[in-house]
Amino acid sequence: MVAAVVGAVWYKAHSQIDMPVFIALLGGLLMLPAGLLAALVLGGSKPASAPLDEVADQLADRMRGDWNKEVQALYSARPLPVAWTAAGEDLEDLVEEWSRLREMAEEWPGGPPGDPAKWAADPTQLAGQWGDIARVFHERVPTRRLVVLGGPGAGKTVLLVHLVLALLRHRLPRDPVPVLFPLASWNPVRQNLYSWMADQLVRDHPRLGDPPPADSTRSRPKTQAAALLDRQLILPVLDGLDELPQEVRARAVRAINSFLLPGQPLVLSSRFDEYRNALTSSEGITVKLDGAAGIRLLPLGTRQAVAYLQDRPGTAAAARWNAVAARLSTNAPAAQALSTPLGLFLARAVYNPLPGESPARLAHPRELFEETRFPTRKDVEAHLLAAFIPAAYRPDPRWDPDKAQHTLEFLAHHLQYTLGGTRDLEWWKLDRALPRRWRALLIGLANGLAVGSVATLAFSPLVGPAEGLSMGLAFALLAGLFGAVLGARDKTPSVGIGWDTRWPLLVSQPVAGLGGGAVLSWVDDGIGPVAGPTYGLLFGLLGAFSFAVVPAPADLHTDVGPGSVLARDRRAAWVIPMVQALPAGLVISVLLILAGVLPPVAFAVVLAFGLPLGLHAALTDSAWGQFTMVRIGLAALGRVPCRLMSFLADAHQRGVLRQAGAVYQFRHPGLQDHLSQRQP
Repeated sequence: MVAAVVGAVWYKAHSQIDMPVFIALLGGLLMLPAGLLAALVLGGSKPASAPLDEVADQLADRMRGDWNKEVQALYSARPLPVAWTAAGEDLEDLVEEWSRLREMAEEWPGGPPGDPAKWAADPTQLAGQWGDIARVFHERVPTRRLVVLGGPGAGKTVLLVHLVLALLRHRLPRDPVPVLFPLASWNPVRQNLYSWMADQLVRDHPRLGDPPPADSTRSRPKTQAAALLDRQLILPVLDGLDELPQEVRARAVRAINSFLLPGQPLVLSSRFDEYRNALTSSEGITVKLDGAAGIRLLPLGTRQAVAYLQDRPGTAAAARWNAVAARLSTNAPAAQALSTPLGLFLARAVYNPLPGESPARLAHPRELFEETRFPTRKDVEAHLLAAFIPAAYRPDPRWDPDKAQHTLEFLAHHLQYTLGGTRDLEWWKLDRALPRRWRALLIGLANGLAVGSVATLAFSPLVGPAEGLSMGLAFALLAGLFGAVLGARDKTPSVGIGWDTRWPLLVSQPVAGLGGGAVLSWVDDGIGPVAGPTYGLLFGLLGAFSFAVVPAPADLHTDVGPGSVLARDRRAAWVIPMVQALPAGLVISVLLILAGVLPPVAFAVVLAFGLPLGLHAALTDSAWGQFTMVRIGLAALGRVPCRLMSFLADAHQRGVLRQAGAVYQFRHPGLQDHLSQRQP
């Protein structure tokens, strides 16, 4: 619309367009905002959604593909077989009595879940290792509510991921869909668990933000995500109660209890001490997780730990661990640190040579037992965390280890302090690493510079260098202002072209254009009773088409991989402005030709206006455009490399990051916490 208005004004001043045609064209165009306003005010209804059972089945199908690459990476790295036992006597006060669990499950409406004959007779039968977790949860726990307790780096998150995958693999139609929810981003003071989980589901699966079918549930939810939670078609797997601030953990446990309805399954993980403290409120009242059994992860056995560290037995690199193996069964600080999967993973990465690398160039692992250097377990763990990034990037010409360290520290700090402790590294939220006013300034300057440069190059062949520069400056000023206001708003990725078929949008703009043309015909007798309404209706139809073309929100778990999501959003950012502008551009070109402008000149004029405006739309209306401008700005400040997505993909291959659907996460929360504390 802006391109056509500016083009009409400019050509009226420089060419021989008839006044009636000019006024009718301009009047019809100026009425388009009224149509847009009417569409926004009147709104409209979205198409009816599928039945909830089908929605749940589709969600489960999509999630089965989310972790495929991570599962391959998990098993290629030969994960340690995490073992567990039932919460023992020292933890009995943290879980429900077994007889109480059986009574509760038997009294639930609709009958007990599963087959009571397969329930464990007592808590000792909950013990198992690795591949047993799905069977223990699904068959042996009467209520299907389980608390997973373990020390730092004991493998709680890895075990939960394995549980989710196993439940998805054996899920039957109408069964609840297991979903892993990292609790670090939940604020129980501001939002209840139900609303937070619904928001997380919509964030990760935008299609679940559509209205639910009419046969929904007790509270008439507004979204499919909320309806799935109402119908107990989501099995929440809540990871990391200990990652919430200490002051709100007790409130979080009470909030979880208030969410639980009879028959609702649930899994929760936490560290020992943090969970024990969370059960006691500030008033001294102890509140257990209602109906939950408990297991605690066991330290790894010495033989398993040695086999994992030696990696390739019989080699010189494996022999370096002989002195360590002899002391792993002691109570030394290093032995305690190497009793967890995280400690062993870090130690193997730091001290084992890469293929083709000489072991003599690396420090010897026996240094971990130098108690003058590392007097406590925390000192050993801090050393391993600090040495991990340099070890992951040795020696490599692609990425400088110091710059890689600095980038990862910046990103960890961004997640921890800017985004409130979330574990999800979402590229479309990188702009929040800058304060809002600086973000607006950066996007405005970048957008103005890009659009102004393109406009100058496009107009100079038509009107000469001097006037071309003037047009470029005008476009740069407008693009900078609009970019600062619109571009700094939060964006989410799109998957391609969508269509907004709400009837107010389709009807109001042609009606507004027709009315505007008729009014101008009545005001100016020279326009004529036919020309004004005709031109107004024409551009009203073009406006309706333009605004009906909208970005289709990406389901962030349809494409596995942040790079794939970025590529599709980038493609949509360029295609959508072209689809919106092409009909209007052709019509305006024809009108200019009918007014006496030579066809090559007419097409050149439309193209000259279309290129900078299309670039402006691509940069400011898409997550990719905003990410690109902010990424270049942060690279200029030395915060991240210019090829950030390549850096992140490489970090994933090195084991520094893991991939969860459309986002990256640090391999372990402890690594993120360590790096975030180092960033000033």
